[in-house]
Amino acid sequence: QPGSCAGTVQQPQSIGYRFKAKCDGVASCAGATLNIFYPANHNYWEMTGMWFSATHAAADAVVNVGNYNPLRRIDLKHIECSDPGSCYNTKFNFMGVDLGD
Repeated sequence: QPGSCAGTVQQPQSIGYRFKAKCDGVASCAGATLNIFYPANHNYWEMTGMWFSATHAAADAVVNVGNYNPLRRIDLKHIECSDPGSCYNTKFNFMGVDLGD
């Protein structure tokens, strides 16, 4: 929905194997902070991806993906910013995460 997470801090509590993050409404995550943290005891190795697929969907957002398990890295398969300005000035921060194949 347009603007549904805009300007807020979002931190999903149930992150599983092949987790997907989507901001697909106009400015739906604009100015938001998205924290996706894998705890030290997780057994996952793949995050399917993040899609920002509407105008200004994640403009001025901060996206933090952290993996706190030193023995298992997370493979983030896909990041897509498909519409005009969908990731304008978006900051991505990764810890213990590999990007792509």
